[in-house]
Amino acid sequence: MQKVRRKQRQMQIDNWINDTVKIWGVIDMNGKSSKRNLEKIDTKTFSASFEIGNILHNENVDDYIESTGWTVHSKTDGYNSDVNARFDFVSHGDSRFYNPTDENPMKASLFLNCHVMPDTVKQILQNQYKNLEHYHKNPEAMLLTLAYQRIKCLRYFSKVERHLKDYDTDAELLGFIKEQNKKRDIPDKKTLGHFQNTRLGIEVMELIRDAYIVALKNELAKYNYILGEKVSIDSTPLTALSKDPDARYNIHYDRNMYKVHFIIDIGTNIPLFVIVTDGTAFDGKYLITILNKLHSLGLHPKELYADEHYDSLENWAVASLKYKVNCHINLAENAIFRDDGKLEHLQKEYQRFRRNIDFRPQDKISLDEMLQYLLEQGKYKCVGSYFRNQWYKMEIEKNGERKEKPRVKIEGFHGHLKNNLMFETFMDGKGMKYAQKHANIYTISLLMVALTRAQYGILDGLTKIACLT
Repeated sequence: MQKVRRKQRQMQIDNWINDTVKIWGVIDMNGKSSKRNLEKIDTKTFSASFEIGNILHNENVDDYIESTGWTVHSKTDGYNSDVNARFDFVSHGDSRFYNPTDENPMKASLFLNCHVMPDTVKQILQNQYKNLEHYHKNPEAMLLTLAYQRIKCLRYFSKVERHLKDYDTDAELLGFIKEQNKKRDIPDKKTLGHFQNTRLGIEVMELIRDAYIVALKNELAKYNYILGEKVSIDSTPLTALSKDPDARYNIHYDRNMYKVHFIIDIGTNIPLFVIVTDGTAFDGKYLITILNKLHSLGLHPKELYADEHYDSLENWAVASLKYKVNCHINLAENAIFRDDGKLEHLQKEYQRFRRNIDFRPQDKISLDEMLQYLLEQGKYKCVGSYFRNQWYKMEIEKNGERKEKPRVKIEGFHGHLKNNLMFETFMDGKGMKYAQKHANIYTISLLMVALTRAQYGILDGLTKIACLT
């Protein structure tokens, strides 16, 4: 039994060294290691003594280590790329951050360890506990772990528990401390499930999501980037489990499903809001609700791109006039120039209110003021037709043919969710509430990744997670 345990422990040590060294590129793993010994000495600092076959020959080791944030220490005077050179300490400094890419990936746990959680989010988490000092799990570490689970595509909480127990360094980087002479306080699957579904729940998740969006808006403003200035909106199917009572069969997708409505910032692919509905809900019904939410968060879109499902006259009227959005909404192939949006029809509709106290003669009121007055009186049809006609004329060429629809597609974001984060595959619960929690925790995870990059001045590929290993 002791031999088996020693063998298992040695395998854990070897796996840790292989994982650490391979990910960070400190050592070329094409070389062979003949001697290894691992000992953790303190937080974020690790000691590794081993002889290696090859070290990076094509790069200056000092410069490479400095750029990645890892520091290699040797008991000898300096270190070099000679065969069988000896490294004694491998450590990582918090202040050193680099942008992970496909060519230079980064451990997901270390990436999240570099994340500076906003004070607003910390306060929301603390508000869920009356006596936080009596709760032995760090709520901030728990939230990071939920994001880590999505990034690593660990489908079940039981897999997360096993992973953290097998990879002690990941657990430590996520914030689970180890008291002296005690085991690391790693949460089990029930604790993780209780934290996500009970401690957080839908309402708290939405608060955290909104707090992250505001934090991102403020962070990007430091670099003169206005979050939410250009947005794109669309829904994506979320296949439900069989016999889910809240899902609906959608004949177009031929499945029992929910619809997840996302609106994203075009320049960064950052999700700004998410709504979950049953599988047959009309997409256009939620545009005004979403715009109202964005304004409450301090986001004021100037350009909106959407498909023909959002082509309702009420959407055109409210988005264009109330929220001052320049709408780029695809029109149906059989769309026509509407007579009720012509100036003479607007004037006729306006004249119907001549007996109102606040009515002003047409020669003393501008077109914008007339449209605003008609909107206040609930005349969405004629006001929406006016703005829709303006867009229709822009889509018509001089020879009378339709132009190519100038829509910025959101499908790339949906593909990112489904292909890299397994958004649809990992839908494992039933009911509308579960679907809402599912969508929001994925949104929070992407916002957390984006904010981490922004905090270190990275503005490209903010939501990219394929390079996080």
